[in-house]
Amino acid sequence: DQERLQAAEQWFRSQPFRYSLEPGASADLEDFLFDRQVGFCGHYAGALAALMRSAAVPARVVSGYQGGQLVQPLTGAPYLSLRQSDAHAWTEVWLAGLGWQRVDPTTWIGSGGSVASLRQLQSAAQGQRWSGLTWMQRQWWALDLAWTRWWLGFDQASQASWLQALFGERLRWLGLVIVAAAGVALALGVGLSQLVRGSWGRDPLLRSLALLEGLGVTASPGESFHSLCRRAAALHPELAIGLVAIAECQQRLAHAPLSQRQRRRARRDWTRLRRQLARQSKAPRWAGGQ
Repeated sequence: DQERLQAAEQWFRSQPFRYSLEPGASADLEDFLFDRQVGFCGHYAGALAALMRSAAVPARVVSGYQGGQLVQPLTGAPYLSLRQSDAHAWTEVWLAGLGWQRVDPTTWIGSGGSVASLRQLQSAAQGQRWSGLTWMQRQWWALDLAWTRWWLGFDQASQASWLQALFGERLRWLGLVIVAAAGVALALGVGLSQLVRGSWGRDPLLRSLALLEGLGVTASPGESFHSLCRRAAALHPELAIGLVAIAECQQRLAHAPLSQRQRRRARRDWTRLRRQLARQSKAPRWAGGQ
């Protein structure tokens, strides 16, 4: 068995095999071994396993990772960074008296071609120094790894332990507390919504009527707002200009085909006029125009 494995190694080393991550497709094993003679680790591991089996030596292909980079984060335990570029395939051969032995045929090739071998590629990668950007990238990976471990590890048992530490003996009341908190939040939301709708979202006509009622003018059945404003102007001549303006603004808001932008502008005008009338109606009026 060992002699047959040694013969296969010598033959591989004597051939102009080349390593390439883009070797293209081979028609079959013979095409790869004797014609194309270019491939990556999976090709060479599979070819050696096929040769050993044909020579009555048990063999199998193993896929995994080779290499990696040990990273020491700023906080926490170090970890081994394995990237897709660290993926590798090799062969295990059963030798009498020794059992399964690891054999990497990819390390046998590369001397006879123009494409760099896997060993050369790995040596070049390991010889490069980490730049500051690479260091920051490794630290970010460490942070992402810590978060992933915590998130995936936050299972039902972890949740129960966390709740027990937080509530202690009061844990049995947790459901009631959650329901009560949800009810309070719902009530606050409804109350706030009603407050907004009642204070700020009220119909301009209703707020204008309330303003006129403060001036002692109440609408009669069937009376239009425009007529009501004219009647209020007759009772309060000092407010006549503002009353006529707010009546026209109210008519535009109620009946004019306004765009959204025009409606917002008209509503701002109405708000300004209403506040102006409210201030004027509360201002003291002295005799003699003083």
